[in-house]
Amino acid sequence: DINENQMVLGLTLAPNPAKGKVTISEIKPGTTVRVRDLTGRILFERIMESESYTLETGTFAKGLLLIEASHPDFKKSVVTKLINQ
Repeated sequence: DINENQMVLGLTLAPNPAKGKVTISEIKPGTTVRVRDLTGRILFERIMESESYTLETGTFAKGLLLIEASHPDFKKSVVTKLINQ
């Protein structure tokens, strides 16, 4: 039996590659989601209130972006790659 603190923090991105928008799902409410470019600059940051969020990606540069999720209940953050077209 796994308690909630032992679960792995995660999220799902679809579609990936993204064209104008991407849906971030399987988010634990209270998770901070950041979008960074490859220089580490934060392009977007929000504390999620629901399990799904649609992110507009049209203003971000085309190419590889990093989606980082962190939550106070988890010791490690998760980083996922997103291709923005």
